[in-house]
Amino acid sequence: MDENAILETLKEIKEQNRKKLLYQKCLTAFMLVITIAFLAVVPGVLSTIQTAKTTMASLNITIGKMDTALDAITEIAQNSSQGMEEALENINSIDIDTLNDAIYDLNEVVKPMADFFGKFK
Repeated sequence: MDENAILETLKEIKEQNRKKLLYQKCLTAFMLVITIAFLAVVPGVLSTIQTAKTTMASLNITIGKMDTALDAITEIAQNSSQGMEEALENINSIDIDTLNDAIYDLNEVVKPMADFFGKFK
């Protein structure tokens, strides 16, 4: 092998090593930027996750209270409905003919008294 060929080979190896070194420096700088960005973003992400957890817990409590309120409203509505049904049954059980007869009889009893006291006016 010729001395010039060896020098040429060494120059090529040196150039390749220089390119590799430049590539490694660029890669290191890129990784450093990514690491710094990651470290800057992580606390914000953790804070957001914690806020989301707190919000979800509050939401679950609120939903539980809403379920309780809806159950109470449903129970009140059912009780009211039952009371209305009982009242309607009582109203429907009134014998209107007997009531009318009783009013007529009362009128017959009170009319002479009203006429009598009307004379003293």
